[in-house]
Amino acid sequence: MHRLLLPLFFAILLVTVGCGEFIDPFDRSDGRHLAQGFTPCGDFLAPPGEKVICNPNQYCADATFSKCFTGCLSEYNCTENQRCVKEEGEDVGYCEQLY
Repeated sequence: MHRLLLPLFFAILLVTVGCGEFIDPFDRSDGRHLAQGFTPCGDFLAPPGEKVICNPNQYCADATFSKCFTGCLSEYNCTENQRCVKEEGEDVGYCEQLY
């Protein structure tokens, strides 16, 4: 039984840490929805009761410490009229205008 628990623990840990913290795109301190491209990023560096929000063409690299970095991981980090472009083999791309 113990031989199965350790791999299960690491699998859960990998999913939780490896994929990052789940971030709700509609999570704002005032209860309103965020526009596409704006990404919630925790509340560590925010004033009490507020949350850090990354701007379009930024992604939340660490929600625990509210760190936003330039680039995109998917269209989720770009505005409605942009797409996330990644070079071959790269995890982080940039937002490119569609029209």
